[in-house]
Amino acid sequence: MPHSLSLTNRMADLRHSYTGETRSAIIPEIQARLATLDADDRALLKAAFEGTHTDPLPQRLRSAVIPDAASYAQQHLEASVLDAVSRAGSHHPTLLRMVRPRSHHIALHIQPEGLAPLLRELLPCEHHDGTFHGIPGLRAIVHRRHVELYLLHSIPKASLVLSAVSYRSWHDALDEIEPPQNPLRWLGNDPTPLRPVELKLEHAKPHAPVASAILRRLRLFPEPPEVTTSPEYPGVCALDWHGGPSTAHVVRALVHQLGGIATTVSLSRTDTHLALGITATRLLLRGPDLRATTTTTRRSPDMTDTQHPLTAEALCAHIGEHINRSDTHAYGTDPADPPAVGHTHTTMVFATIGGRQRWFKVNVEEIYPEPVSVLSPGHDMLVTLARRAGVSCPASGFGLPPIIRLHESRNRCPELL
Repeated sequence: MPHSLSLTNRMADLRHSYTGETRSAIIPEIQARLATLDADDRALLKAAFEGTHTDPLPQRLRSAVIPDAASYAQQHLEASVLDAVSRAGSHHPTLLRMVRPRSHHIALHIQPEGLAPLLRELLPCEHHDGTFHGIPGLRAIVHRRHVELYLLHSIPKASLVLSAVSYRSWHDALDEIEPPQNPLRWLGNDPTPLRPVELKLEHAKPHAPVASAILRRLRLFPEPPEVTTSPEYPGVCALDWHGGPSTAHVVRALVHQLGGIATTVSLSRTDTHLALGITATRLLLRGPDLRATTTTTRRSPDMTDTQHPLTAEALCAHIGEHINRSDTHAYGTDPADPPAVGHTHTTMVFATIGGRQRWFKVNVEEIYPEPVSVLSPGHDMLVTLARRAGVSCPASGFGLPPIIRLHESRNRCPELL
């Protein structure tokens, strides 16, 4: 067993906070993944945990903690599973014990009383009036101690494993939820061919990669969150939860350098939610803190993108524009300046001060502070800004601007910066 300060234990503790898995299940997998990395990769992981390496890590290192789904078909299935878990969890909030993410499938450990409600949302059911419920194309193979659910038409195979489900438990759950006249009712491990209604209901899910990543980290929430999507707003997914961590806590976890779903996001506010822009997806988040500050009645997420985001990148450009003058020059303020690829949160400034040439680097980094200790660096600045804005300091991190770090370089020319 690795000692308490080892890289293996650090990675296992971090993964547990997202998935709820037991350490005995996590550690062998972490050890196997670390065995595939060289000494430089392991040193980089250790530096990231210690805070001495803050740049984005390669995906192969981040996946050593929580692997992403390896195919779009798997992501598509997991997006549908997230919807199903959300609907079942609205009536049975404690149904989920843990998630076990793998590259080519995901396993859910369900409380015994939660199996039937979840299967009601997962399994395809065609009613006599032509209506359809469940995930189109989902089929089941029942094994001795688990059930494998897979998409019949997916290449490569996309699958979900329901762990610790016996043959008897499976049959008892089906007897409870499935109408006998359902033409898609499970009759054995030989799959029923696709029905026309299933083919008609197939559609792309632009938010699938992010929804899949959320499912693989679902134990961030003590109960499954409410998931809202709409065909009218493809690429938008909203999560609402009533108890548990603050919105800022979840945001910090989702952008964590090692365990999060992305390291580069844009941040904005709607009337009801905090919005994260992640690649082609807009993720709307609202925890109990935002619910208390918006309204006491239920409001649908605002999925329109009419807000003006205050991102670290935008603020960095704003700073450069306002300090540019005859004796001070900021990179990026001239249209002829090439884009600073990979360094959009940083700009360089040249100034002549008292006849001396001075070089500065301005870096803007957004933070999400929880309640701040008086011993924390920057505490006095946070308190001052919060009082100036008329907000409490700082309960959830909202209303506080990104922190700006200004460093003077000792070098004399920009080539050496």
